[in-house]
Amino acid sequence: MNKEFDAMLVVTIAIIVLGVFSVIAYRENLVSGIASLTGYATWNQTTSASVTVNEYISATLSNIPIDFGSLDPGTTNQPATNNPLLVQVGAETNVEYNITLNGTTNFVSGGNSFSVGNLSYNTTEITTPTPYELNVEKNAYTNEPCPCGTQADRNVWHYISVPAGQVAGAYSANIKITVKKST
Repeated sequence: MNKEFDAMLVVTIAIIVLGVFSVIAYRENLVSGIASLTGYATWNQTTSASVTVNEYISATLSNIPIDFGSLDPGTTNQPATNNPLLVQVGAETNVEYNITLNGTTNFVSGGNSFSVGNLSYNTTEITTPTPYELNVEKNAYTNEPCPCGTQADRNVWHYISVPAGQVAGAYSANIKITVKKST
């Protein structure tokens, strides 16, 4: 029995030595892979996270369409009944921005028309209005600061002058309002 016991002891020791040798010999592979052996009860590793945030602008118009009601020919600088037009630049907007206005058509009713230049705007109630020009982009607000988390409200007051002797009719024109990144 002692020989049998001695043989088992030798085999057991050989397995232990082989196991320890394997761990020592292949430790590099274990450390650089998904898991590592440290010999301690805890293990941690630091990594990083990254994201690219896109430039973004959101805006909403309120108090539209711009309405002047019924006016007589020869009326001058009549304010819109729903002044001011409100441009709400959303809290999601993360860049400085400009607000531009552009009259893209003249006022038309059937076969009659008059110039979009008879429409004017300003950004305060007390300044002299700036007339629109057909297909000319005008700056209403320039280099406005980034709202970056808080909605920014910008007002635009509109005024119209109806030419003397203008033929009666319901006239309309198209106005394009653009909010774009400042350059």
